[in-house]
Amino acid sequence: MRIVVTGGTGNIGNALLHALAGQGHRVHGIARRPPDSGVGEVTWSALDLSDEASEPGLQRVVDGSDAVVNLAWAFQPMRRAAYLRRASVGILDRVARAALSVPSLHLVHVSSVAVYSPRRSSALIDESWPRHGIPGATYSRLKVEAEQRRRPR
Repeated sequence: MRIVVTGGTGNIGNALLHALAGQGHRVHGIARRPPDSGVGEVTWSALDLSDEASEPGLQRVVDGSDAVVNLAWAFQPMRRAAYLRRASVGILDRVARAALSVPSLHLVHVSSVAVYSPRRSSALIDESWPRHGIPGATYSRLKVEAEQRRRPR
């Protein structure tokens, strides 16, 4: 299976690459700054997915793949909300557009507990709990927006 991992240099991405190593998959990592030395047999592409100009390169990497795991997400700088939106929800839009153009490709996008609305008791909640995020938290608001996407724009 050919698997593309966006955000492969982040904490979750690095762990996923280590988990996939030696499992017989062809793995392609995408990062703004790929590492000099990688995990196992990972092929890397240097793409800034927050930039619309990355779309042709992203499409070339995604074409012929079986799965894309989208882990790319920006956390900083919090004072630059427009950049964070472009570097998070915008990335999801670009990755989803590329993935939807490849028949039978599986797309995995990682969400966050931050999408859930605050609870008012210590009772456990399940997946049916409202997902409106945490008021005033940029990360939470953007994760909610990403989850509400139906088709990339």
